[in-house]
Amino acid sequence: SVDFEDDTATLNVDVENVGNASGTQDIGLFNFDGALVDVSEVTLDPGETDTVTLAWAPDEEYAGETDTVKVASADDSDPATVDVNDSIALESSFEMEITSVDDPVEEGEPLNVYARIENTGGIEDTQLIALYDVDGNVVDVREVTLEANETTTRNLIWSDPADLDPEADNEIAVRSEDDGDTQSVDIASQLLVRAFEAERDADGTVTVENVKVENVGDEELKQDIELLDYDGSKVDSFPTGKIEPGETKTFTNENLEWSDSPERTGNITVTSEDDALEQRILVERDGPECDTVSYDIDSDDYRKVETVDQLQCIEFADATHDTRKKSLQQDYRLYNDIDAYGTQFWNDGDGFVPIGAQEQNEEYEFAGDFDGQGNKIEGLHIDRMDESFVGIFASTNYFDAGQNGDVGAGSTVGSVRLVDIDVRGKTVVGGLVAAAGGTVENASVDGYVESEYQQVGGLVGHGHDADLNNRLVSRATVIGSYPACADNESSAGHRTTRARTYRCTGLPGS
Repeated sequence: SVDFEDDTATLNVDVENVGNASGTQDIGLFNFDGALVDVSEVTLDPGETDTVTLAWAPDEEYAGETDTVKVASADDSDPATVDVNDSIALESSFEMEITSVDDPVEEGEPLNVYARIENTGGIEDTQLIALYDVDGNVVDVREVTLEANETTTRNLIWSDPADLDPEADNEIAVRSEDDGDTQSVDIASQLLVRAFEAERDADGTVTVENVKVENVGDEELKQDIELLDYDGSKVDSFPTGKIEPGETKTFTNENLEWSDSPERTGNITVTSEDDALEQRILVERDGPECDTVSYDIDSDDYRKVETVDQLQCIEFADATHDTRKKSLQQDYRLYNDIDAYGTQFWNDGDGFVPIGAQEQNEEYEFAGDFDGQGNKIEGLHIDRMDESFVGIFASTNYFDAGQNGDVGAGSTVGSVRLVDIDVRGKTVVGGLVAAAGGTVENASVDGYVESEYQQVGGLVGHGHDADLNNRLVSRATVIGSYPACADNESSAGHRTTRARTYRCTGLPGS
C-alpha cells in the first residue's frame, strides 16, 4: 500500500522468501528517476513473510507529479504509483537586504530605512518585516506578501530616535522570519538640552542656571542657548563656546534671566539650535481678581476662555458681566489648553472655586454651555473636604429633574480633557461636574478625585438626571465611602474605598 501524508510517500511492502533456504536481502525504494531513496534489510526463513516500511520525501521539483516508484530486492521488483501533492516540500524564504538609509540620524527626527525583500522559496507567503533600532528594539513593522521568486522594496521608519551614542556602533537591523540584514548608521551632531534649574523670585524675575547640554554626534559644535518666555519669545541667551563630540557640559557660571514675568503659572523653554526643554514655573498667588478679567466673544457668541483666570471667573462677576448671575448664564469655549497647576496655592490652599453653587430653585447653577473644543485642563487643584458639591462645575442647571421633569435638559458641558487633576470634597464630588443636569459628553479625566462620603465619580458626582451616555472616559483614581458603579462601556476607570476596591466605569457616582 502507498500513503502520502506530511509531504512523505510511505510504502508498506510485503516480502516473502519463496526459496528453500534462509536468506538476507536489502529491500530498496527507487524514486521517479530510479534513484535509491530508502532501504531496509530483511532476513527470512524459507516460506516466511514480513512487512517493511519504506519512505520517500520528494523534493519540490516533483510537486504536482504522478509517476511510478519501484520497490526491489535482489530477486524481484514491484512498481507503485505515487501522486505527489502540489505543495510538497515547497517553502518560502524571505531574504533581506538594506539598500539605503537616510542617515545621519538626528534625535527626535524620523530615520527612513529602505529594504529589498526577495522570496527565494517555491510558494507564496506573508511575513512580518521588522526594523530594529540600535538597542535591538522593534520600532516599525510591515506585513509583506510575496509570490515565489518575487521581489519588493519597503520603507521602514524609526520615528523617534533617542539616547544616541556617537561612540557606539549604532547598528540597525531589518529582519524577516528567515533572514536579516544590518547596517551601521551615522549619528548627526546635535546639541541637546538635557537639564536646567529655574526659580522665580518675589519681584517676578525668573532665573535659569546650571544648563546642561550634550553634543550627540561626531562633529564639534558651537551654538547659542536661549531662554523663551511663556509665549515662546526670546528673553535672554548666552553662547556655549566649543562643545566636543560626545561631550556633556553644565554651565555653572552662565545664567539666563527673565525680568517682570507675569504673575501666573506657565512654561519657560531653554533651547539650542537643535533642541528645546520646557519647565513649569509655579506662581504662588491667591487667585484672580475677577473684576479685572474680561472675555473676547467669538462668532457664535461664546466667551473665549484662554487662561485659568478666565476659567475661574465664570463663577464671579467680572469685567464683562456686572453680576454673578449673568456670568453663569453665558456660553464659554476653550481656545487653548489651560495650565492650572498654580491653583494649588489659591485661597489658602483650598484651590479653585467650583463654578455654579448648588442652590436649588435659585439661579446660581451654571446655566450656559461649556465647549472645551478638545483642549485640556491640566493640574487643576481643589481641596475642600468641608464642602459639598465640589468639581470644576459645582452644579449645572436642572441637575434635579424635579425642577422641570426632563432628564438631559439644561447645560451641555464637554469636549474637554482633564489631566492630572486633584479634586477633593465632602460629598457630591466629580472631577468635571459635581451635580450634573443637561448633558456631559466627549470628556475624559485622569488624576485623583475623593469624597469623604458618597456620590463621587471621576467626571460626575451626581448624575441621576443628566444625559451621560456620550463618549465619557475616566482613568482617575476615585475614592469614597460608598461608591456606586454606573454602566458606560466607553469608560475605563476605577474607584477605591477605604475598605475595598471597586472596578467599574468610574464616571458618574450616582
